[in-house]
Amino acid sequence: MNGITLKQSLLSAAAAAALLAGQAVPAHAQSADALRRENAQLRAQLEALNQRCGVPAPDDTGALERFGDIEARLDSIRAGERGRGTMQVTVTMTLRNVSSQPMVLNYEHGSFNATDSNGYGYRLFGGQGKHNVKGIPIASGNQVDPSFTLLPGRSSPVTFIAQRVMSEGQTVGNRFDISSSFGQYQDLGQGRLRRMQTFPVSFKDRSVTSGGIATGLGGRTDQTVENAAGRLLDRLLK
Repeated sequence: MNGITLKQSLLSAAAAAALLAGQAVPAHAQSADALRRENAQLRAQLEALNQRCGVPAPDDTGALERFGDIEARLDSIRAGERGRGTMQVTVTMTLRNVSSQPMVLNYEHGSFNATDSNGYGYRLFGGQGKHNVKGIPIASGNQVDPSFTLLPGRSSPVTFIAQRVMSEGQTVGNRFDISSSFGQYQDLGQGRLRRMQTFPVSFKDRSVTSGGIATGLGGRTDQTVENAAGRLLDRLLK
């Protein structure tokens, strides 16, 4: 069970227990009225936190999109914190050649873009090279790498690693728009290649599949959720 599911289960249990608040509660050192007021405050706090946690979006990756002679499947969007204030998004997709001819493919330099549901954009960090574009060569200007050939009916995964430095108060969204372009080239021999066509691949409004940051809640708020739920449960189950 991941952190989001655990917190939501705890919130659900606390909310159910809160329905018992109108029944008898021990007075201890406080009056019944004071206990009811405190329980009402705790329920309000839990409800507010539950609204902020939200419900995780269904995993809608794996859907296929057709772009001419290329079929693309979005395998995963993983988001997490790389360092202080720096968020990293790793996108993996699988390209399939649905034509009857082999394809020499390159990723088109500068074409990748990831934008989350809060409107924040993520770019390939440290320039664009093998450290952040994996599984396919990169075409840049007149520089094309003919080493990657996708045979008819065959598939190959491609991974992009993008980052964004977040300002104070900014949080990562839980859904993304992803786009990138792939060029098909013809090998003319003697080191010459000609671009035949470009495949603009895009996925709209896709959910984060892992990383545990889709809620945009920090550790302090997570602890507040657990404390509030625990206090209410302890109070009502005595």
